[in-house]
Amino acid sequence: MEKTNIRRLVGVMMPFVIMVILQRLLLVLSGMSGMPDVIGSTLAFLAASAAGIFFFRMSCGAEALRPGTQTQPEPDGENGGKENPVVPFPVKDTLFGQLMYALAGVGVLTVTMYAVTAAVGSEPVSAFAPDTLAAEFVSLILIHPFLEEYIFRWLYYRELRPMQPIFAGLTQAVMFAIVHGSVGGMIYALFAGIVLVLITELSGSLSAAVIAHMLMNLRSFVYLTWLTEAEPMRLMPDLVLISVGFAAMLCLLVRRGLRKARAGAGETEDGGENDDD
Repeated sequence: MEKTNIRRLVGVMMPFVIMVILQRLLLVLSGMSGMPDVIGSTLAFLAASAAGIFFFRMSCGAEALRPGTQTQPEPDGENGGKENPVVPFPVKDTLFGQLMYALAGVGVLTVTMYAVTAAVGSEPVSAFAPDTLAAEFVSLILIHPFLEEYIFRWLYYRELRPMQPIFAGLTQAVMFAIVHGSVGGMIYALFAGIVLVLITELSGSLSAAVIAHMLMNLRSFVYLTWLTEAEPMRLMPDLVLISVGFAAMLCLLVRRGLRKARAGAGETEDGGENDDD
């Protein structure tokens, strides 16, 4: 492993470890203070995330926080050993494409949730208290999806991607799983991290992953508020999510096929013109 790659790995691992330790300590302190769980956990998450982003900037540089290009070293003997820019993602997809990737991801994540539940069993989850519903909504639907996608899929993955995309994707997924407490939650988060980074990679944008993450958290919010005692009723919304997700996947496949057909037709026309010349 090259020295540059070691620096990249350390530059990601150090802020991640600090973030995890700080969040655990703050959770303990909030529990001792008697603060409502949702308020304490949200404040701990926000403070730990801010510290993680700060130390990430310190270790990887301010340019790693911004969209644009990254760098990777030239082969030995070329360009005097300097680093060349490399585009971190393909060209950003259209808004329609990003939405389709998000919906496809939701379908896959819903199936994954059922598969993990079947493998490890369901874990007891308490319903949200009525007096903390607003705080739960803000934390689960707004704060966590944006910050987690920014930290794991944007900062960590983009920083590690020049080393090797598959390694970078798996590494950030493992780190994403570590911050989820229960065994079932960690297993689901591991697969979710892989699905979400694929969405980001294929769409060329973080927006699709954020939307998918928000929709899945919205699903959890609804189930822990209005459908806590209606176990049979949970199947219907999930079937809708899965159906919509796979319809979006089909849309993406058809669109990809049409683009290939158009590209092939364009090459044929160009070839015909060249033959005439």
